[in-house]
Amino acid sequence: MKVLDWGGIYQNNLEKSIVDNYIKKIQDFDILNKKIEGAIHDSVRGYVQSSWFNHWTSILIEDVFKDNDKVIPTIGLIKKVDFFISNVPFDLKVTYFPEGYMLARRKALGIPTEIQLLKRFAKTKKIKFDHLQKEKVIASELLTRISEREDAESKKFIDEFKEIRWKIVQDTAKDKKALIKWLYEEQGERRFDAANRLFLVLIDKENMDESWKMKRNVDLLRDDVNLYLNKFDPKDISKLDIEFDWIDGNKYNTVSDAIFVIKK
Repeated sequence: MKVLDWGGIYQNNLEKSIVDNYIKKIQDFDILNKKIEGAIHDSVRGYVQSSWFNHWTSILIEDVFKDNDKVIPTIGLIKKVDFFISNVPFDLKVTYFPEGYMLARRKALGIPTEIQLLKRFAKTKKIKFDHLQKEKVIASELLTRISEREDAESKKFIDEFKEIRWKIVQDTAKDKKALIKWLYEEQGERRFDAANRLFLVLIDKENMDESWKMKRNVDLLRDDVNLYLNKFDPKDISKLDIEFDWIDGNKYNTVSDAIFVIKK
C-alpha cells in the first residue's frame, strides 16, 4: 500500500455516500453510468483497499498484544472485547492524531488553524494551488511545497509550524484523558459504544500524514506496547475512569487508556 485513500467515503459508510452523492443527485442515466465507471469505481477501489489494509494490520497489532503474558485473548468472538489485560477487558482501537482534535486544541489556544497559516504564507510567497481541492489535500500540498523551499523565511515558517504542532502532540500525550474523552464524544452514531477501549495512537513526528504506515511496522510498535503492558496494574484501574457526554444528552462512564507510539 503506497497511499491510504478512502475514496471520499463519509464516516466509513459506503452505501450512504453513494446514495447521497450519486443516486439522489444525478437525474441523467448516461451521466450516472459514466460516474459508475469513473468516480464510483475509483472510490470503491480506494475504500476496499483501505479497509483491507486496516483489517489485516489490526490483526497483526492484536497479535503483538496477545504475545504478552499479561494479555488473555478472547476465546471466540466477544462483542466489544478484543482481549483482557490482567483480567480487564478492552476493545483495541488503532488511530492517528485526530485532525478534529488538533483543530479543537488550536482553537482553545487562540491560534489559527494549520490550513489558515499555510494559505496565508502561500499568498505572501505567491505559491499557487488548486482552491477547489479538499482542505486536507491543499494542506498536504502546501506543507510539502513550502518545506522544499530554500529561502530563510520559508524555513523559519516550517520550523515554527512544526514546533507548534509537536507541542500540541506532547501536551496531549501528557493529558491523555482529554483526548480519550474527545474520541468517545466524537464517535459516529453508527459506531457508538461506551465499552472499555484501549487506543493505540500512532504519530509520525516528521510527517503526520504518513502515520498510517506505522500500522504495518510491527517491530516499531512492539517495544512501546510491551512497555505499557508490563507496567499495567489493575489496582490503578480507577485512574482510567472516563466520563463523557454524547449527542443523546446522556452521560456515560467507561474505562479507557491510550498508548502513544511516536516515530521520530
